[in-house]
Order: sequence, then C-alpha cells, then structure tokens
Amino acid sequence: MSITLRRDKNSKLTIDELDDNFVSVRPYRIYVANLYQESGENPIATVLDNTIGEITWTRDDVGTYYAQLAEGTFDSSVTWINVTLSYDSTPYTIYAAVDEDTTKIRVESYSGGSNPAPQEISGWAFIEIRAYDILMPS
Repeated sequence: MSITLRRDKNSKLTIDELDDNFVSVRPYRIYVANLYQESGENPIATVLDNTIGEITWTRDDVGTYYAQLAEGTFDSSVTWINVTLSYDSTPYTIYAAVDEDTTKIRVESYSGGSNPAPQEISGWAFIEIRAYDILMPS
C-alpha cells in the first residue's frame, strides 16, 4: 500500500518537508535506553529512542546513578519514569525519580532481603522517561 500526501491538488510533499512540517503524534518527549554498568564505572546507555535531548549517565555512589540533561529541566508533575531490571540482574529493587536538581533523574538499586542495602547493577537495567508536553493545573 502506498500513501501520497499532497500540499495541494498538484504538488506532493517530500520526506524532508514532512519532517519539517509534522510533529510527533506522541503527547510527550521520550528517552528509552538499556543500561549496563561495570562495577564502579558510569553506566553505559544503549539509547533506543530519544526525543528529550542529550542525557549523560554518571555513577554517584554504590547503587546510585544520575541521568543528567544537557539542556532543560524535568518537571516532576509531567515526567513519568519506568525502570526495570533484566532477569539476570542482581539487585532486587530499583527505582527512579526526578532529583531535587531538576536537570537530573536519580536511579537507585538495592539488594533484597530484610535489610536492603545499595547495590550496583549487575546485568542490564531498562529505563523509559516520558516528559509530557502538557501544562498541569495550578
């Protein structure tokens, strides 16, 4: 099946014009990545989708990592974060939230059991960040 879009009755749009004239149908900007971390090193992100902007990953301490925006800030009222671990990863709990410094997302991982402690990611973690393009009522 072929779809032809036309600017008017006689003129077709080129792919470059489509890119320049159409916006994403998503109501949010998105960042999706697989994270891998060698002990004591900054996480390595394999970015699968990114319309949010450049993000740099750093390790702050055992089990604590930051996703730092190069430009702009995260608004916690319209930012949704989903972070999970692969089946073979060793931490049992991982969470993420917009940091007090709103240019960052903070990710922490912990061991399981009755006395959880910070633990490095051993294996893969997966993160999806959505920054919705809506204004929240005040």
